[in-house]
Amino acid sequence: MLRYVTLISGSTGNVSYIENEKDAVLLDGGISFKQLKLLSEGMGISLHKVRGILLTHEHGDHSKGVGVINRKLKIPIFTTFGTWNKVRDRVGKVPEEFVRLHRAGDDFDLASLHIETFALSHDALEPCGYMVGDGEKKVAFVTDTGIVEEPLRSRLKQCAGLVLEANHDVNMLKTGPYPYSLKKRILGDQGHLSNLDCKDLLLEVLGEDTRAVTLAHLSAENNRPSIARSCIEQALIHRKDVSLCIAHRYRSTDWIEL
Repeated sequence: MLRYVTLISGSTGNVSYIENEKDAVLLDGGISFKQLKLLSEGMGISLHKVRGILLTHEHGDHSKGVGVINRKLKIPIFTTFGTWNKVRDRVGKVPEEFVRLHRAGDDFDLASLHIETFALSHDALEPCGYMVGDGEKKVAFVTDTGIVEEPLRSRLKQCAGLVLEANHDVNMLKTGPYPYSLKKRILGDQGHLSNLDCKDLLLEVLGEDTRAVTLAHLSAENNRPSIARSCIEQALIHRKDVSLCIAHRYRSTDWIEL
């Protein structure tokens, strides 16, 4: 059985936890180890089961805790060459044997889990998304990207679990207090997916095996959970077999079992 939980999601920090019966992996490490431990204990998670950290890109809300997590748990960090070049001087000393570098598009096994990687479009050096599977089912994490193109769209149809970015409501962003330059960045191809972007993506990638959708990386200033949910529910109106939940900035989601 594969299951996962988004421990925290947003501009203040991002971490997800994925496990099967034997092994587990963290996706990103954008919080302190103390906070990770508290959130994990709240979900009944044993961090001794974690075999590695998958780091999507260098922005601090995803990367600022990976060095401490590595040193506390003695687990490797998996990330792209570009991302590591950006974070290596910020995360403290990480022994060379704990740094596992790859290119976006590479696949590899991590203990009993199979990891697939794919390129994302974000204002980072070499951003990368991940799919985590157990040989039967898999979950994909697609956040911090301005666009999602083929062949990734076709690959997402094969996933039982989807964690998708629904960062902002376009109208709230356009009429909000952000400076024009920041609005332009968020709305650009290397920015973030809006609620409508997420809905349109979901309409295309919902597959026969899709069973769970999590909305992630919601903006505190330019979105509301109720607005995001109302928008995305339109894509699921004929799929009562698919659950929908929203990741939060300060608390964890429920477990999602595939």
